[in-house]
Amino acid sequence: MKQLFFFCLAAVSVFLPAYSQADVLFLDTFDRPDNTDIDASSAGMSGLLAPLTYQEVWEGSGLPTSIQILSNQLNIAMGPGMSSLFLDHNFIDNEILEADGFSVSLTVVSITSADDQPNRFAGFGVGNTRDEAMAAQDSFDSLTPFRPNTARANQGVGVSDFFVDIALDQNLRIWSNGNLLQTIPVGASAGTITVDFLVSDFNASSPVAAVVYFDGIQQTIQSFTWEHTGANYIGISGRTPAAGIFLDNLQITTFTHPLGIILVNQTEGTTQVREGSASDELTISITSSPMEYPLTITLTDKLNPAQVIISPSEVVFTAENWMTPQTITITAIDDSDMERAVHETAIALTVSTDPASLYFNYALSDIPVQIEENDCGSWGFNPADFNLDCQVNLEDFAFFVSEWIACSWPNPECQDFRPQ
Repeated sequence: MKQLFFFCLAAVSVFLPAYSQADVLFLDTFDRPDNTDIDASSAGMSGLLAPLTYQEVWEGSGLPTSIQILSNQLNIAMGPGMSSLFLDHNFIDNEILEADGFSVSLTVVSITSADDQPNRFAGFGVGNTRDEAMAAQDSFDSLTPFRPNTARANQGVGVSDFFVDIALDQNLRIWSNGNLLQTIPVGASAGTITVDFLVSDFNASSPVAAVVYFDGIQQTIQSFTWEHTGANYIGISGRTPAAGIFLDNLQITTFTHPLGIILVNQTEGTTQVREGSASDELTISITSSPMEYPLTITLTDKLNPAQVIISPSEVVFTAENWMTPQTITITAIDDSDMERAVHETAIALTVSTDPASLYFNYALSDIPVQIEENDCGSWGFNPADFNLDCQVNLEDFAFFVSEWIACSWPNPECQDFRPQ
């Protein structure tokens, strides 16, 4: 029976089992004669779906050399501007559904340029409709890029449900529908990007877990949902001037995944609370049914006395509810202790289940929690902190001036600011 996978964010370390690869759906080594029509030959293509054709949808230079086969590699973004293209096949195949998901891998050989390094990039995106892929344009100012520019008004606009790229500033960037999910320093601007997508179906709003690797090393686990039903065209995009970007070995495979994963999502990757004020949340989900063995996760504050309230402090996943993520609220205890302006605790997560369960002996890392003090720490309020916000700045000067003006006539309610 196929397992259903739920979404995640790699906020804490988790144990990941080895994936076993299954069918190669498509592999393109680009080992074919130089040509500005990358479909002029199918040499270098293999796999169950080969040969496939590409659609060259955006050539920013306006020249056919913007996307070409050159020296047995895919050369894109040659000349000014950028390039976008996609495989003209909807990757919702039965082979994927019969397995546990699909994997996409692409080698970025080189990116040439020197300016605007975060936006001199190459990568791929999934979850596109064919119309979206056909309309994918420049990341710099378009409303329909696979991936937007990091510093332009089109941030938050993008058609790929999930897009990952490597940029000249030596960072991996992960996007979902134009929103930047994570930036990961990898110390290189060239290498092989691989993402394993754990999917149950291709229905709109269905969750997908994405395990991201760079040069074979796992970098993160991210989550997203399909925006459309039955839409999974895979697009490639790159932006750089001059000699362009060289890519190699595009591969799409299925894979099977034998074990379950417990996934913990922290809001924006951290947990931060304030005494007497803001709470924060964790979301816990699992990737496969515990079947007849209920899975209990207990959360406890590691400090004594406790610094936070955890509600609920225990969640249980069963064969009936395992597909629904469970939310935990973290609230700071508003004590009268004199503490640092920002102090910390950690939440321990303990997994309990039957020895026969696939989650038995599963270990989760502690979750650090940052707590903002609301009493200005051990030093109390600064005499110049007139508005009592634990900061001395222009707001306090404005408060001082307003009080001085208000008290320019005798009034027993006024604060006396005169030197004593």
